[in-house]
Amino acid sequence: MEKDFDNWNEIKKKTQSSSRAPVKVGEIYWCKLGLNIGVEQDGKDIEFQRPVLIIKKFSHEIVLVIPLTTKKHEGDWYFKLNLFENNSYAILNQTKPIDTKRLISSMGQISDTELSKIVDAYCKLIKSQ
Repeated sequence: MEKDFDNWNEIKKKTQSSSRAPVKVGEIYWCKLGLNIGVEQDGKDIEFQRPVLIIKKFSHEIVLVIPLTTKKHEGDWYFKLNLFENNSYAILNQTKPIDTKRLISSMGQISDTELSKIVDAYCKLIKSQ
């Protein structure tokens, strides 16, 4: 399937002039994740959006996020969450820093306990050989 990089590039140009929302670690946001190369996680729909979980705030301009999906996955690269009455999965191997201009709207906040479990799973994944 051919990817429409030209359409994403137009949306990216508009996103560059977006304002920044105040964010907190543990928040879930709709994010313009974009159209990416190969098997890197893409956003969906015409705006290339996907929910992401903020796991680290470096500044008001850049955060570390984990993309989320509702497709069932198992294994060390995924962490199962129960969000909004649905099962969701944090895609740990797709964690990436993003500019906060990509964030669209907050979907809510997870508990500190759940956040700690996800961060532990991520740290375990990156420490494994």
